Amino acid sequence: MKRIPAGVLIGLVLAGCGGPAATTHRAPSATEPSVKAAPRGTAAVERHPAPAVAPTVTVSITCDFDHTYSSYRDAWPGKFAMCDGTAIGTMDATQAKAVSVANDAAPDRLRVLGALYGVCAESGADAWSFLSLVTPDLVGVVRGALILCPDHPDRNLINKLLAVAGKHNRQEADGRIFGEGEFRVGHDIKPGSYYAEDVENCFWERTDVNRKPIADNFTERAKLVRVTIRPSDYSFISEGCGQWQPQS
Repeated sequence: MKRIPAGVLIGLVLAGCGGPAATTHRAPSATEPSVKAAPRGTAAVERHPAPAVAPTVTVSITCDFDHTYSSYRDAWPGKFAMCDGTAIGTMDATQAKAVSVANDAAPDRLRVLGALYGVCAESGADAWSFLSLVTPDLVGVVRGALILCPDHPDRNLINKLLAVAGKHNRQEADGRIFGEGEFRVGHDIKPGSYYAEDVENCFWERTDVNRKPIADNFTERAKLVRVTIRPSDYSFISEGCGQWQPQS
């Protein structure tokens, strides 16, 4: 007898066929239709992948430590000046853009998104009083928040304050706004006329190239102090005067 290899035998068992002797033929009954194999070349049935799930973020906002909201709009009637938010889920394109404007390098982007929703929940004049003197980074945070809440009731006020902050930051970068310390004229700060407001124990000094005083002044208390820094000055020293701003 010819021996059938084990692999072929296993294949025949799994296929449900034991050889010609085990094959039984019967005609279909009147109620059983004949089954015909699909002709060669027939295209396979196309299977479509399941549709992708839309990005969804769940937000929780807490204002003044004991008021919790799921929507920033619900917080507006409270006129809160301090709110924070948390976000979980998958961001959509608008949320991703807001985070990029606020802090594109942030490693935890959902944490930034939650903070932006917290900014959106704040409202009222007291909430934005800090905006006129914010750093460029904070300007980006507020602009990112407005992408999320373009319908904010304080939007016009916020944009005006951001414009002031932008001008302030440009002048500071250009050496036209500065605080306390010693500054090289023409290098750290620009020559010109400046003023400081609401000073106490304010001392300033202009020096020459040998660091000797050209002029100085001490004011114990005043609403306004002025000084003119000349292009020929080597440095300007300020202590206790706060911030110097250019006279327009």
